[in-house]
Amino acid sequence: MDTEFFPGENDGSKDRVLVVVAGGLQRTKEQMHDIRDTLRNEIKLSEYHKADVQLFAFSPYECWNLRNLKIIGKAFQMEEANHFVADILYYIEKRWEEVKYDRIVFVGHSMGTVFIRKAYVAATGLFRKYKFEESIYDHLEARLGRDPNMTHWLPKVERIVMLSGLLRGWNLDEFGLNWSFVTLARLAKPIAFLIEPRPLISQLEYTEKFPARLRLQWIELPELKKDLPTVIQLLGTKDEFVAPESCIDPC
Repeated sequence: MDTEFFPGENDGSKDRVLVVVAGGLQRTKEQMHDIRDTLRNEIKLSEYHKADVQLFAFSPYECWNLRNLKIIGKAFQMEEANHFVADILYYIEKRWEEVKYDRIVFVGHSMGTVFIRKAYVAATGLFRKYKFEESIYDHLEARLGRDPNMTHWLPKVERIVMLSGLLRGWNLDEFGLNWSFVTLARLAKPIAFLIEPRPLISQLEYTEKFPARLRLQWIELPELKKDLPTVIQLLGTKDEFVAPESCIDPC
């Protein structure tokens, strides 16, 4: 996962804000700079134009230059999904070591939504006892060199924004998805089960454990934690990689 940090305008204000943004398959790290520019230039009436911004994007294989091949290259990265979650948490921890933020905002788009809300769930530590969560904390501990404890910055998360989010997981049968992406995914699916770790796209299919567990955790979270951040969820009506039905969580 690629990441880039943009410090905000530190004018001595006591109110320091961190915006954490995870993009989808379509956007490279450089293409996500318009998010930073929007925060800087178009929201002058908001406090967010002075915020620090941490961007995350899925890095394609460098040898593929065509747009669709780059996107497919990202989708077929051979890395455990939990490690992407740990990467997000690692950089938030590093930012917190430098600045004790007053407010933190999570923003996820498309596939990035899966990891941004999983990062929040993992930060609560409420499900850490389960074996399927171990690799998040093990990976994070190895990078930090200490036991990860996110309770110091977790209360500062005031908002989670999900834009055309892949909340249910991929469904290759949905109408309107990118044809080249779907075609290669169908061809690769029979051999995906022979690879370890499995391609990222296989781990995020709606029938797989990772998205299913996350949805159950998300539903259970209000019963376990009362002071939850505000959640803003915008549904996509036309998206070549996320069908509208995939944006809907169960009640």
